[in-house]
Amino acid sequence: MTAQYVVSQEVRPHSRIPALDTLRAAAILWVILRHMVGAGYLSGIAGPIANRLFRRGDAGVDLFFVLSGYLIATIMLAELGGTGKLDLRRFWYRRWMRTLPAYYVTLGVIALGDIFYTSPVPWHRPWSYLVFLQTSVVDFGRMRFGWSWSLCVEELFYLCMPLFVSGLVWKRFLRPVAALRIIALVALATSVLGRIDLDEGVSIADHSPGYAVPYCRLDGIALGILVATLPPLRSILTSTALGVSGVALLGAYIGLDHPPWFDTHRFLPLSIIFGLLLFASVSNGPWRRIEVPGAAGVAAVSYSLYLVHPIFANMMIRFTPETNGMIRAGLFLGATAAAACALRLRSSGRFCESAIDPATTPRARMLPRRERSILRWRDRVPGAAVTAVRRRSSREAAGHRHFESVHEHAGWGAGDLRRCCT
Repeated sequence: MTAQYVVSQEVRPHSRIPALDTLRAAAILWVILRHMVGAGYLSGIAGPIANRLFRRGDAGVDLFFVLSGYLIATIMLAELGGTGKLDLRRFWYRRWMRTLPAYYVTLGVIALGDIFYTSPVPWHRPWSYLVFLQTSVVDFGRMRFGWSWSLCVEELFYLCMPLFVSGLVWKRFLRPVAALRIIALVALATSVLGRIDLDEGVSIADHSPGYAVPYCRLDGIALGILVATLPPLRSILTSTALGVSGVALLGAYIGLDHPPWFDTHRFLPLSIIFGLLLFASVSNGPWRRIEVPGAAGVAAVSYSLYLVHPIFANMMIRFTPETNGMIRAGLFLGATAAAACALRLRSSGRFCESAIDPATTPRARMLPRRERSILRWRDRVPGAAVTAVRRRSSREAAGHRHFESVHEHAGWGAGDLRRCCT
């Protein structure tokens, strides 16, 4: 396979880029602040400017989509560049083992909570929540696990995208980069046309038509894929200007009032803005090195935070109706952080590690016990770097395999070390 299929070393998934942790942490915190404002926790605390910023927090989900599309595309390009083909079974297995355990634990907690609490929104077609079809068969306003709509978008895309990529690169019909760009453009067109078709629909739960419809929300993922197929900018001046432009446009989105038609179709402009910020972050320049203390830890538990924070928001509303807003906010944030950390540790246990940890592969079992233990623990400590040493010796012929030095940071590259031994 020629070098043109290989992802640039500057943007490979296992290359830690501090700005990506910062973006991911900002996305989840923005979403949480949006829900805190909606629940009334910050009433009388946040000023008008902060209140406007927080109320735009649903855009954090669009940032998540852009980051997710970028990550998936870089993983695919790296695998296609290394082996020339995409292992569908392994791709699905490791993706789903990263997301499904925590999702099903959260779904189970919500179901068990019905024993003690009668929700005003009953379960409709509960089987659909097991296969991520709830947004396809249940109206968004009637969804019991309403915030799972974004997971439906991503999981269905994880299911379909590898099939399309494999079909387009089969027998070198298209180069991987060209295949991903075609898929991204088709996804963009599908989203835009889908929203136009639903434009005359009725808004539900204060959201525009098509807000939670999977085929109408592919803009962010598509923009992330397009960014992954572009070579990173080497000009510091250009990448800096690109990042400044993205920040300016995002400030305009937050500060200006929007006409009704823009609210329905805002997802594409938002995705472009976040795409600019992402491209600046993975290119050569100051944006790439932006690192906020604690951002890596927040980014590592961002998925768990997204899953559990609405549960505690509802609990605070129900059980602490007369409590001071600042105290409720503190209780909410503390409980959410503790539950998210517990959920992440639980969902990264032994069952999940078998899908993402090279220590469990047949070849890795030939490693010394100490090196296998190091690999097994690498995902349990967010932000920890793991080093495994590969030594070429006569023992390799007898089946002993070691690893070359690989420095992996949990978050953006966690799990891609396994490509060294599979």
